[in-house]
Amino acid sequence: MAQASLQDASDIYESIGMYDKVATCYVKLGDYEAAGMVYMKKCGTSRLEDAGDCYAMTECWFQAAEAYFKAKCYTKCFSMCLKGKLFIVGLQFLQYLKEEEECLVENSKSVELSAIRKVYLESCAQHYFECGDIKNMMLFVKAFSSMDHVRAFLNSRNLVDELLDLEMKVGNILEAAGLEKSEANVLGEADILQIAGHFKNVTQFVVYQVVIKSLWYSNNMSWWPPHITVEKEQFCAKANDMMKEVCACCFCIDNFGACPLKCLPNSLAILSCAFLAGRQCGNMLVELVAARLVLDIHLESQASGYNLGLARGSENERCCIAMLACNQISPETLLYVWNHWMSIIVKVLSYLRHSGGQESNDCAVMDDLCARYFGLRKYGDDDQYAVLNMNSSWLSNLVRSSLKQASNNNWLDSVKFHSFVQNFWINELCLISLTVLDKSSRVQFSPNQASSYAFGRSILIMYEIAMFLKESEFGLPENTELRSFFYLCERRFFEFLSHVWRDGTVKTLLSMIESPTPYALITDSLGTYLRPANKKLTHGHLGRVTMFLLHVGRCTSGQSDDLLFSRLLQYLDKESEWEFFFLSFRMFIFHGGFFGRSPFILNFKLALESTFNANWMTEPDYISPECYTDLIEFLGFFVSSYSLLNCCVFCTKSILVKVLKCCTSTTYLFKFPSSDLVLDQIPLSAGHFIFQSVRKLLSNKHMIQEWFQKTSASNNSYIPVLQRLVITLYVVTLNLKVGNCYEVTHFLQMNNVFEDLPLGFSQKILYSLQMSSQTLSNFRMVFADALAAIGNRMVIMTLSKVRPIFRDLNADIISRADWKDIEKVLGRFCPEDYFVSNENAPFWEKFEEFRVNKHSQKDAWIIIQFLKSALSWLERRDPPKNMDPQLLEDVRHICNEFEERSARLGKRACVTANDLYLMWGDGENKLRKIMRYLHSEKASMKKDCTRNAASSIAQQHAGDSCKEADAGGNNVVESAKEEAGVAQASKQKLKSKKNPKKSKRHGKK
Repeated sequence: MAQASLQDASDIYESIGMYDKVATCYVKLGDYEAAGMVYMKKCGTSRLEDAGDCYAMTECWFQAAEAYFKAKCYTKCFSMCLKGKLFIVGLQFLQYLKEEEECLVENSKSVELSAIRKVYLESCAQHYFECGDIKNMMLFVKAFSSMDHVRAFLNSRNLVDELLDLEMKVGNILEAAGLEKSEANVLGEADILQIAGHFKNVTQFVVYQVVIKSLWYSNNMSWWPPHITVEKEQFCAKANDMMKEVCACCFCIDNFGACPLKCLPNSLAILSCAFLAGRQCGNMLVELVAARLVLDIHLESQASGYNLGLARGSENERCCIAMLACNQISPETLLYVWNHWMSIIVKVLSYLRHSGGQESNDCAVMDDLCARYFGLRKYGDDDQYAVLNMNSSWLSNLVRSSLKQASNNNWLDSVKFHSFVQNFWINELCLISLTVLDKSSRVQFSPNQASSYAFGRSILIMYEIAMFLKESEFGLPENTELRSFFYLCERRFFEFLSHVWRDGTVKTLLSMIESPTPYALITDSLGTYLRPANKKLTHGHLGRVTMFLLHVGRCTSGQSDDLLFSRLLQYLDKESEWEFFFLSFRMFIFHGGFFGRSPFILNFKLALESTFNANWMTEPDYISPECYTDLIEFLGFFVSSYSLLNCCVFCTKSILVKVLKCCTSTTYLFKFPSSDLVLDQIPLSAGHFIFQSVRKLLSNKHMIQEWFQKTSASNNSYIPVLQRLVITLYVVTLNLKVGNCYEVTHFLQMNNVFEDLPLGFSQKILYSLQMSSQTLSNFRMVFADALAAIGNRMVIMTLSKVRPIFRDLNADIISRADWKDIEKVLGRFCPEDYFVSNENAPFWEKFEEFRVNKHSQKDAWIIIQFLKSALSWLERRDPPKNMDPQLLEDVRHICNEFEERSARLGKRACVTANDLYLMWGDGENKLRKIMRYLHSEKASMKKDCTRNAASSIAQQHAGDSCKEADAGGNNVVESAKEEAGVAQASKQKLKSKKNPKKSKRHGKK
């Protein structure tokens, strides 16, 4: 009954237009849908919310949402959309609202709308996420008002792929790359960055990954050398693809291939290019890996594969690079690559140990290198690293236990990582350095195949590496193994010194002492050769050190000089003969030879005398016969030089050349005459010592042979040493008149010395005993002829005019003016080593260096430099004879073409020797023709030089022959006077001679 009344009332109200009453009647009847329709269509905007409420009561969600939206009751509107799952409808409503929002000023209304929008979109997206409908979910995610909101929503639900896709679509390339980075998807990151045009950085990063995948590939496999894996090949393919876009990059595939990436066996040239490219581009990771791979080739190669025929200059960086580019190795290239590899590791270790005091840029570079080498990445300024490959072989159980997992990454604390890296690199540095030392020690040198320079340098290389391990804060504590290398260096260095002294190649030694390394080696050796009884230096080592100092004179580094002498004095008895000798030697050298000549000679004599009188049979390391003879020859030359005050000095070609090649001797000679150069008892006393000691040795040849056996000297040196002692005995006798030459000859005959000497020498000397006129002049002639017979001509040094009596001697004469130019004198007596001409010396030095160093002929740049030098030398002379003019023109053309190409292409002008020969047109054959022509020219000039010297001597003799003829028989008279002078001088010496202190030690038996 009531419902009928309400229905009737609604009809009446509707007929009179009272729609509010109509809707009220419907509400009371419970027909909310009808009420909502009346409110919405008949009551205007003021009752739209009521319409929405009515629709909501009957779950007419769409009508309710529409009504609320028109009423601007947005919260209720979107609530209806969610309840009715009208997600798309709500999205349309939001689109309408977006236009309205753009017109609103930022106020409370706009903030409210933003909040409503955010809640609705998140709710819709979450609904579809829970349903697994990602496609529809993304419709709502894309409608989020900001990318930050999008990232937060998707990241919280681990929807990385959807976020990545969205970032790419909206053009956020770097953010997309960051996503791939956080997921450790290197190839994906590279693809994205490649789209952004970041070719160079991406290429380098992919290359890093190739290195990482090569090194740390399996838990149970050794990390070195790099291995090839399927994953690594994928990275290689990606790197090669990207390199095509970066031709200017240091990883240009056309020039270097994949260098250390492909791990090609024995690809020394390619690896060297990669190593150099890494240095030039500042890519320390590629430089480090490539250097280690180049080191491996050195260490795995047979010792016979090392180039040992190198001359001075082979240690230069350009020369080392040229050798490596030609697939050649040597001790110098081994040191060169080790030095660079070691320096990178030391920088890393210094950063790890002292990072607080370094520049931030340096710290960043070192930190990045460590992270990339071990396959980690650092995000921002966090003190932790993400591990990109959990299968890396360096991840020990201890390190794994320190990892923390977050998101999709495993994180390692920086403190623990730095501690691990420091231990790893210290072990690696010591292990590889010891391996390099071992390889250096196994490279055997023989005189036939190795230059003395290469031999000496290899020893210094070993010593430098050993010193690094000893002194570096990251090196090894001194142990037996390291000490054995030091001992080996010391032993080989003194073998090298003996070699250069024996062969006369002292220039090799002098070229090495520009650095302090040889002095450090000598200084370090002092503590090795000590006598057990008193811990003082042995006589053998005293002799070796003395020979070294006599040859090198004063060190260019005063600090090295001071250290050597101070250490020497520590190992000598106080106020001993050797202490006084080294003190006087240092003073003499320090003053440049102007002062201290006589004390130097006196103490030199006393030091040798103390060694001679030592009981050599019981000495643990006695001086060798060769070394003692060398020192006696030096002392004999020094004391004989005093004879210049009276007339002249007699010596031999071999002695003169030997002493002139020594810095101390040249210092001695350059200061003639000196204020302290007085023929007093000091030189005479030294002369008597030489005379008596040599006689004593020669009186017992069997003792000399025992001496050789005792000191482990080569028996092959017995005859040469015997001959040198005999010559020294005669030279001192002639210069200082300390004996009678005929008596000496008789003495030698009685002791059967001549039977062991060369026949030509012995016969001529023994002939003097049969001469009816046994004068000093006649013996000089016999002695000069005997020396000439063994190719060791007599040399006469004089301050004044040459006396006529010496004109007929079979001897070379050197005036005071001559010895002021040492190089000229040496060029006269050994032109094969000292062929010099002021105009041509620089070119011929370049010619010889280029000719000897075969690897230089495989470097295009070095070939061009040599051709330019040759061209310059040829153009300064008359038109060359016997040389094709067209060949000369071809040389000009190729030099110009090479320079133009270099200027045009700059660093890209990577021309090999083969390229150069092709450009030149049969260039290799043309180069051979030029070398043959220059070689013949040099030989011709040598002959001319020798012929001119002989002609000069002949003219000198001829000019004085008439004077000798006028003198008649004055030679005989003069000889008699000389003999009388000798006798008188001997008497004066006996009267004034002080009794020397007798040694308490036993002499030689």
